[in-house]
Formats: sequence, C-alpha cells, structure tokens
Amino acid sequence: MGISPLPRKVKFGMWVGEVIDEVSCQRDFENVDCLFLIQQIRWSDDYDTIRFAYYTKPHGSSEEEWGYANRPPNMEPGALKELMQKAKGKSWFKHILNS
Repeated sequence: MGISPLPRKVKFGMWVGEVIDEVSCQRDFENVDCLFLIQQIRWSDDYDTIRFAYYTKPHGSSEEEWGYANRPPNMEPGALKELMQKAKGKSWFKHILNS
C-alpha cells in the first residue's frame, strides 16, 4: 500500500477530504515500525480537522508496506514530544495553541 504524497485522500464514514499537511516521527521496534503523525485534514465542505494517527509496517520492510492503523495512537512520551515540537512550527497547529 505505502503512503501517498500530499495531498492524500481520506474518508471517514460519509465524509471525504484530503490530508493537506502533516508532521511525523518514526519509531522502529523489534517486529514493527511505527510512523506517528499529526495531520491537518480539509473536508469537502472546507472544514478543517486535526487527526493524530499512525501507520505500521513489518520491521525493516520497504516503504511500500506502510498501512494505516485505524486505532488511536499509543506512543512513548519522547515520540509525542517530537511530534508536538514539529507541529508547533506549522501555522495550522500554532493557531490552536494560541487561541
């Protein structure tokens, strides 16, 4: 499957939109690699949301093996800190923190 370049189509129930920006950090474990993300999603009605998500693939496999994990992410504090620091550099995320 792999991860398509941005903008990336996304569907949630009957809603359709696009991931228009994101920040990520990767953690590799013994059996699985995880790519944690904070994503800005723009829905077809021009409504924006922010999603915390992650993708997984077998450890050491090709980039084409990434698959969306349709569950809330569970990450160690260092990964969350890295994501938050990257997200603070994005205007769409900074706006939330300053409102």
